[in-house]
Amino acid sequence: MAAPSISNQECSWGDDALDALLKGEPRKRPSRLPGLKLADILTMPPEQQSLVNWLLRHYEANAQTIANNLNHPPQQVQTSLDTLVQQGLLKTIERQGATLYRVKLAPKSGRQMPTDVWQVLDSDTKQANVFVSYSRRNKEFVQELHGALAATGREVWVDWENIPVAVDWWQEIQLGIELADTFVFVLSPDSVASKVCRQEIEEALQHNKRLVPVVCQDVQPDQVHPELARLNWIFLRSQDDFQKGFKDLLEALDQDLDYVRTHTRLLVRALEWDRNDRDGSYLLRGADLDRANRYLAQGKDQEPRPTALHHQYVIASGEVEAAAREVELRRQKAAMAGQQRWLQLVTAVSVLAVAMGITSWGLSRQAQQAQIQAERSRIRALNQSAQALFLSDQRFDALLAATQAGQLFKTLEPELQMPELRSQVLSALQQTLFWVQERNRLEGHTGTVWQVAFSPDEQKLASVSADGNIRLWGLDGTPLSVLECDGYPLLDLDFAPDGERLVAVDADGSLHLWSADGTLAATWQVHKQPTRAVAFAPDGDRIATASEDATVKIWTPEGDLVATLNGDIGGFQALLWTADNQIIAGDEQGNVYVWDASGQPLSKFQSSPSALIALALSPNGQMLAAVGADRRVRLHTLADQSLVQDFPAHEGPIYNVQFTPDGKQLITVGDDKVVRLWQLDGTAAANLVGHTGLIAALAISPDGTMIATSGGDHAIRLWDLQRDHLHVLLGHQGPVNSVATSSIEDLIASGGVDGTVRLWQQEGKFRQTLTGHANSVNAVDFSPSGSRLASASTDGTVRLWQNFQSDTPTTQVLTGHVGAVNNVAFHPDGNLVASVGEDHTLRLWQVDGTLIATMEAHRDGAFGVDFSSDGQYIVTTGWDHITKIWPVEAIANAEPRVLQGHQSWVLAAQFSPDSQLLATASYDNTVKLWRVSTGERLATLEGHEDGVLSVTFTPSGQNIITASNDNSIRIWDLDGQLVSTLSGHTQGVRDVAVDSEEGYVVSASSDGRVLIWEREGLEDIDASLASSCRWLEDYLAHTSQVDPELQTLCQGPEEAAVSTAE
Repeated sequence: MAAPSISNQECSWGDDALDALLKGEPRKRPSRLPGLKLADILTMPPEQQSLVNWLLRHYEANAQTIANNLNHPPQQVQTSLDTLVQQGLLKTIERQGATLYRVKLAPKSGRQMPTDVWQVLDSDTKQANVFVSYSRRNKEFVQELHGALAATGREVWVDWENIPVAVDWWQEIQLGIELADTFVFVLSPDSVASKVCRQEIEEALQHNKRLVPVVCQDVQPDQVHPELARLNWIFLRSQDDFQKGFKDLLEALDQDLDYVRTHTRLLVRALEWDRNDRDGSYLLRGADLDRANRYLAQGKDQEPRPTALHHQYVIASGEVEAAAREVELRRQKAAMAGQQRWLQLVTAVSVLAVAMGITSWGLSRQAQQAQIQAERSRIRALNQSAQALFLSDQRFDALLAATQAGQLFKTLEPELQMPELRSQVLSALQQTLFWVQERNRLEGHTGTVWQVAFSPDEQKLASVSADGNIRLWGLDGTPLSVLECDGYPLLDLDFAPDGERLVAVDADGSLHLWSADGTLAATWQVHKQPTRAVAFAPDGDRIATASEDATVKIWTPEGDLVATLNGDIGGFQALLWTADNQIIAGDEQGNVYVWDASGQPLSKFQSSPSALIALALSPNGQMLAAVGADRRVRLHTLADQSLVQDFPAHEGPIYNVQFTPDGKQLITVGDDKVVRLWQLDGTAAANLVGHTGLIAALAISPDGTMIATSGGDHAIRLWDLQRDHLHVLLGHQGPVNSVATSSIEDLIASGGVDGTVRLWQQEGKFRQTLTGHANSVNAVDFSPSGSRLASASTDGTVRLWQNFQSDTPTTQVLTGHVGAVNNVAFHPDGNLVASVGEDHTLRLWQVDGTLIATMEAHRDGAFGVDFSSDGQYIVTTGWDHITKIWPVEAIANAEPRVLQGHQSWVLAAQFSPDSQLLATASYDNTVKLWRVSTGERLATLEGHEDGVLSVTFTPSGQNIITASNDNSIRIWDLDGQLVSTLSGHTQGVRDVAVDSEEGYVVSASSDGRVLIWEREGLEDIDASLASSCRWLEDYLAHTSQVDPELQTLCQGPEEAAVSTAE
């Protein structure tokens, strides 16, 4: 490890020195070097010796904990502690109102880190700077490694050379990790077992540092921290080719160095800002801010990911230039006021008065313009931050930034609320409200959170962490209590069925039993090795524990051992106690064991070739889900252990799995930082993104509406399983070409490349699949009465479906097109159908299948077709870049009106509801608006970054909605002003439709999804802000780490004034 074990080194160093280091100022060393030496321990009284030796092993503790563990009188312990503090041998730490004690170890000599941090970070070196974490027992190997790395011209921070005399060793380690581009961990049995090494890893993970594991001695992968276990290891053991391995190490260190160096530089600047009370003088400006925003956008797809602090820092920096303008505005106002006062003094001199009046008016005008510019700049900065956060999968933080922008926009005078800025603000709000599922965030743990659990009464949540604490929370985010154990990492917990007790187990093999009110009932050693899992019996009168020692043990709540259940070779990590009193455990060899309540073995079977990490039982008790290191989910029937499903689920080890309470879906979490929802057949249902570290903890509320997750980023996130404003419809096997809404009922039809038509309810529930087409379904349309459904296909046919919601739908097949049929539409009276295809033709049919007319429409193939709402006209579009308007009654004889102007294929067209206007969509990235009666072009809608594939009017005729191959949907007014943008599809949007009440928009995409965008509550900025404030209510009210400015974000002026006063 990069610092010696706690028994070797520690001394104090203040925050002023840290700040000086960051600012490049020379540090002043204390005149004396206090701290504990081995000789001091030997000369101490016995009671002080035992106290110091205990603290050396446990790092820090309060007086009562020390007294309890040493079995010494509390007053005697307190007296010894006071004496040792006075002698400079102990130091005190204040935390959450409690005084903790640490041993202050004597310093040793060593080379200081660079006195100018920025000289290192801003140097033009092409070599990554490195922090090496290792065990002292591997010092000889690390000395060789350090020499080789230093010879390549890079900074290498290792304890013997870089921790200065008289420096608090942990503060210096933290600084070394922060400054390093890459965190190298030397793997050996000693480093894996070291508590301090684990602490260093957690520090690196907190800052999302790039990790590179180097093996100097063989270790068991399941003993290694999960974030290291998932990576490619570089082998530099004595039996390995050092030169080859070292070359691999250098390539790993210097990969994507520019991006990684930006991560490091921004982190150091953000930490400097944070540690100086977020002083605005530390913020980014100009080109630095532009680069930071680009880094955040880039960080969505690259490692290491930006941390939450990165995002907060860039958001704050985005406002600094606006704030500077506001300062200038105030200066100008003051100057104007001075001129006005002077004007009053010289009113007797008319000429001078006029001159000064002109000057005063000019200053007033300048001040007003400066104020407007400052406010707009701040709004744009917040919008940019919201977009960068959204692209980085930080949707909750994006909602906060978008809400800030919206509230600020509302303060502008109406005449200053420019349409372009309004569109940007509304789009940012809508984008985050459509996609956000993180409802709240609970922060307080300082180590990886390994498990969470809802209480049976759904009133609170419990969490356990590597920081050694249990925390209890209200579901609104209120911190209820912190239950301190003995300092060892806590690995699992469980509530008793009645909710009156809580049990947790730790890495030392101990079990801790608490009452619901936070009183410690009992602690005892249950295993000699780490205890990985714990579970109450269904009646709550027994407790099962599973350990790395390959045993499961059954205990009474009083601590009496009832039975020991033995495995074969590998230790146990997964444990269940079923409703019918069976105990199920999974081991590191991939085996599943089943015992009855008395400990008698019932069965054993192999589920996986790799270690099993978690198990889950379906609500009916019939199906077992097993997950682990091989990244796959396996479903077994419990009765006969047969394998039902086996599918890949994550890009790294899977750490937890749960069935939803209805038994219809699975939820998994793992090393890839994504929460994934699955249908039981292995079909992906949804992904929840936002975590910045591995996810190990997972719990589902008993009512199935909320899940809690946590892991390496230390934050517990509460998620709504159902979004308020967005439904994702999955089922098509491939791209979805078309969507349509019924005007009679809330029914949606979709057609896809898989040749099927699928029916859905408006709230997203699947209804029916219609099959019959032999190839891709290119278009679907409901008849005005809703009794028929038309579908057009690449198989050359049009099908008219009736009774399509029944088990026996009927279909009329219209044949005649040669080649693919690209589109189909019903006449407003429902008696005619128009179709167009690759054979260049427009065909008009009666609904009984009779062909009425065939017209040569477009020389290179026809693509779009629509009837005007008055039934008088048909419009067609094609590959030939033109649009044609045909009279229905005289279609066989009259010449169509030809509209030209697009520079590429015209892929869709639709009449306005009053039949007066026509909108056309083209692959030239534009939409054009035409007057039907004259063919006059009225407007061109520009803004899409790729071809426009679909266009529709809203039923009111007030807006136009477009879908593009740039993955977006845009809503426009009839003047061509952009109202808002709907983002979220990951590939081109092929079609868009809107319901008759304008309550929702439906889109079909090449990404295989149909999305229903609920517009109610998001119609404008006011409605969207109301929705966002309802969503953020608990977080803003109960999270202590919220910026004070944000705590009043959703309050009215009076409430905000009260909060500010408080």
